[in-house]
Amino acid sequence: MMNIKKNYIAILLSIIINNFGDVLFDLFIVWKITEKSGNILNAVYLIGSSIIFRAILALFIGVLIDKNNKKSMIVFSNISSALIILIFALSYNFVLNNIWLGVVFILINDINNEIFSRSYITMTAELFGKETFIKFQAKYTIVNRIITIAGSSIVGFLVAYISENIIFGIDIVTFLICALLISTVNYNFKRREMKESDNQAKNIIKNIVSDLKYVFSVMFKTSFILKFILIMFILNFAYGYIPYILPVMIANNATSSVLLGFIKSAVAIGEIIGLLLVSKFGEYVSSLFKISMLGNAICMLILMVSKNYYIIILLFALYGALDSITQPLFSYTITILDENNRGKILGGIDAIILLSPSIGMYFITKIMNINIYIGYVALAIIFSIALIIVNYSKELKHIIVKKDE
Repeated sequence: MMNIKKNYIAILLSIIINNFGDVLFDLFIVWKITEKSGNILNAVYLIGSSIIFRAILALFIGVLIDKNNKKSMIVFSNISSALIILIFALSYNFVLNNIWLGVVFILINDINNEIFSRSYITMTAELFGKETFIKFQAKYTIVNRIITIAGSSIVGFLVAYISENIIFGIDIVTFLICALLISTVNYNFKRREMKESDNQAKNIIKNIVSDLKYVFSVMFKTSFILKFILIMFILNFAYGYIPYILPVMIANNATSSVLLGFIKSAVAIGEIIGLLLVSKFGEYVSSLFKISMLGNAICMLILMVSKNYYIIILLFALYGALDSITQPLFSYTITILDENNRGKILGGIDAIILLSPSIGMYFITKIMNINIYIGYVALAIIFSIALIIVNYSKELKHIIVKKDE
């Protein structure tokens, strides 16, 4: 019992510290490169590349994690992140003048992030009983939101008032502490014996091709899934831009990294409020989604004419809440998938819908640089299109989940 409690605390603390390190690195590099270059498109290249790369990584990291010691993988990922930050610090001035190198640093760190997140999930599922694991995940979700809120605000001040070298030092220390905490966890990895045929490249490729054929067959022959993919693909044009690029653009125009931190925190606070609403009214899947789409369209139009920073921060909090109440539609979609092939199908869906965020980042940034009013209207139109599709779809417009399901 003592070992379980010790593991529980050590893993939770390591996740908190690791997440803060990620927030610090990501926000710092995006802000500094945008500030130094004076070109918001550089933030688009950095974040857009990261999203696409992590979508691709998700297909392969899981296989790597299954075959190796999760604890060792977590320790490796944190030490590797610390090393990446150190190399980045030593080449900082060169990176600022060569955006492609900044992209490389972020992509390499994305590998560590994927290894860390997937390793800790599988390791905790093995270490804890089902009930403990569920409670752990719930606590992690709440703590992660709090870290996003506090971390974004703290990072905003750090970037504004503390030298780059001190920030690099703090970031390196966070990852090393995380590695140290994980090393104290009592975990015995049981390596599974692999069949000889499983290691043959020909059979691996054959299985992958077979799975892909099945996944795309299901997706394109099921009306509900097709419409869901269409809606999410369209929405991700906006979802790729609003939480990642729009705050940077607004803060850059105000020349304030502190404002960037407050906006990021406001979104996270709104998300928590939205999740509370979902826990109370989550069965009204379609209604919540429609409210979200209408509310987000209105938010974009108000942001278009807002100059007061307090109102802007409040609008981003509202956006965060409205974004969270779309989650029941995603959850409902998961429940109707074949449980024996759910992971494959979700992977196929993600592979398609994660193509649009980076496209949205690029083109909406281009539009905003030409005329911000047209840009905000374009965002409002995206939400309106999603609302129309749901409202006129017989499969989507009246989804209410019974409470006993």
